[in-house]
Amino acid sequence: MTKSTARKRQSATNVLRAAAAEAPKRLRSDGNVTETTYRKLLDLIESRQLAPGEVIEERRLALRLKVSRTPLRAGISRLLGEGRLDQRSTRGPTG
Repeated sequence: MTKSTARKRQSATNVLRAAAAEAPKRLRSDGNVTETTYRKLLDLIESRQLAPGEVIEERRLALRLKVSRTPLRAGISRLLGEGRLDQRSTRGPTG
């Protein structure tokens, strides 16, 4: 291995270490994704961008909020517990 190759490898290793060291800081400064999603949902409800009685489609709302469905479900669950959302059957009429 030449000195140039060794320096490149060392440099790449240092970059990876620096990125790994910064990752926890970014998570802490950005806050909790679930909490942020909950607050965005609450804002949508309070601003009437989600109309009373409107059916919430998880996939569309997750795309709109740019989050995965897991924090979205957690936020919806919290809002259900607070009484800000109602849950209705999604199966439709039965015979």
